[in-house]
Amino acid sequence: MQAQSAVTGLPVIAVARDAVTGEPAPANPPANPPAVTPTLSQHASDRWGDLPVDVVVQVMYWTLLGSGSSRWAASLALTSKHFALAGQDFRAGAWYRDAQSVVMHGRTVSWVAQYLNGTGNQTSVRSPKDINELNIALADLGSTSAHAGQLLDIESKLKAALNDTQLEGFRRYRGASLSLLAGASEVSGDHVVEIARALPAEVCLRVEFIARTFLQFTREDIVAGVIRRVALTGRATAFDLKWALDLTAAPDLLSSVLDIACGPGRIVFFGFGNLENPNVMLKSLGDRCDRFSHLKLVMFGCAEPPARELLASLADALERRQQAGRSRVTVVISCDELRSQNPPATGLFSADEYARFEAAGLVFAMLDNEPATHPSVRKVLRSLEGGTIDAWVAPPGAKAE
Repeated sequence: MQAQSAVTGLPVIAVARDAVTGEPAPANPPANPPAVTPTLSQHASDRWGDLPVDVVVQVMYWTLLGSGSSRWAASLALTSKHFALAGQDFRAGAWYRDAQSVVMHGRTVSWVAQYLNGTGNQTSVRSPKDINELNIALADLGSTSAHAGQLLDIESKLKAALNDTQLEGFRRYRGASLSLLAGASEVSGDHVVEIARALPAEVCLRVEFIARTFLQFTREDIVAGVIRRVALTGRATAFDLKWALDLTAAPDLLSSVLDIACGPGRIVFFGFGNLENPNVMLKSLGDRCDRFSHLKLVMFGCAEPPARELLASLADALERRQQAGRSRVTVVISCDELRSQNPPATGLFSADEYARFEAAGLVFAMLDNEPATHPSVRKVLRSLEGGTIDAWVAPPGAKAE
């Protein structure tokens, strides 16, 4: 899209000109010229409010891109009835969708890259035991990106339902992202949903589930339900199940969870932990590869290599997705045999196939507390940042535009 020029009647810089010829003053003026300074001049009639709607739409477009938020464009729409009508045209048209696509893509790629860079620096879990400690932790976590790798534990201390006083700290959260540590329990799941609804819209939320008791390892239904409910908030989210459960043991629930990432729910990253049956995961990903909306990264581990034909099939699906102009999805598999420094020695596929898999976004690497400079981390980051920008998908519950 190309912005169009417009005469607006806004303040302009008056350039000094020769009083006789009217031409711009010479580049080499006399030794002692009279003092000349630029001045601001304003037309007698204020034409700012007369800007054509199509020009106002473009102003809102560039404002949204520059700020990364629709708040400034919305503020402009509140200044007059004329701009309010222009704002309605903006929200209903392609300019808005294009700006939201760019903003959402940039925000989510940056966030996942920040997560990958911080996995080797996760130093602590914050476990507030009361409202005062909770607010202190939220203020600290929201003050700098240096805490991106830290987790806020909402399971071990916050047992009862969150009240308005506790949620107020989340409503005032100022960070770009927040990572929660939650248990696979109904109370903890309710906490996650309440927090997802309370946080400012621009905050990206990562939820790491952990099973604290053997019974919780069997509660895949609770975790799947929480993922579904959080996705309905329209927030950019990531879910890490590496310490909780194996969804390949419940294929129907796995299918349900992945289907959520095919719709308007802004699920950006899935970490599935170690899987007993990676073939189920590969097939499920391949079947939906062309339908994922905002998904950028999927990670899982396995003891034995998945079936060779399923790896090739997933690589084909990833390639077709990119050829169709969709954004890149990177799948990272942690398996000792597949991470060999000498791929042909595995006997699974040739060096050329190995290179093709990585070019498609199917990467074999271990990402577990490696620093940002580690070759595996850099490889995944390069894959994550490649590809095109997906068309923006309206959040659940949004009005038709």
